[in-house]
Amino acid sequence: MSADERRRTGAGSTDKLLAAIVAGRTINDAAAVAGMSPATAHRRLGELPVRRRLDALRLRVAERVTDALSNAAAGALSTVIEIMTDTANPPSVRLRAADVILTRVGPMRETTWSEQRLAELEAADDRRRDAQQARWPA
Repeated sequence: MSADERRRTGAGSTDKLLAAIVAGRTINDAAAVAGMSPATAHRRLGELPVRRRLDALRLRVAERVTDALSNAAAGALSTVIEIMTDTANPPSVRLRAADVILTRVGPMRETTWSEQRLAELEAADDRRRDAQQARWPA
């Protein structure tokens, strides 16, 4: 997109609007950051391509947060294991550390299994759809 097209379509201000919303600002505050009225912001957010961009930005932020939490979880688990296995700690502390691990294993397994199963079902559905399209081209 050329600079003239960006100016004419307001793409730069839309980028600023979306960035401000993803950063946690209200729509009215984000509109001010983007240099547009709240009405214009609401109108832009009603446009499907803009909504899709906003959803994609939010997904990227959520993925980054999830990655950071996953990295921190490895360290947290090491800490809990260290507490659990350190015989210098009172039995009640070691038991609590063991309980923390055990109470989280089940839900994590279920989540992992569910995600794997969902991916398998989606792949099977994609294959079915591809096979149908191959039989009945548009």
